[in-house]
Amino acid sequence: MKVKKVLTNKKVISNINKLAFEYGPIVYCAEEVDNADGVIDIIIDEDVKSKFTFDENLLNGIGKIELINSNKPNKIIMIHYYTWANRKLGEMAVWLNTN
Repeated sequence: MKVKKVLTNKKVISNINKLAFEYGPIVYCAEEVDNADGVIDIIIDEDVKSKFTFDENLLNGIGKIELINSNKPNKIIMIHYYTWANRKLGEMAVWLNTN
């Protein structure tokens, strides 16, 4: 399988110029606990690179997606949407802003 970029339905005005990510049937989200600068204001390139890995130490073993912008050194970590809010309080986003 490959990581899939998801575009919103154009009728959902609040999600225009945003991307979400899936791996198989699973929707992923970014949490502040994995992304120290927060996630609400993350801006990703439309051609952002993605990599799926399985992390056996994360929540007793789940897959995660790493996003790598060409112009920024920090990776953006995304986890299964259904596992969010199980570690610390903080921001969460499914739809990430694009430039």
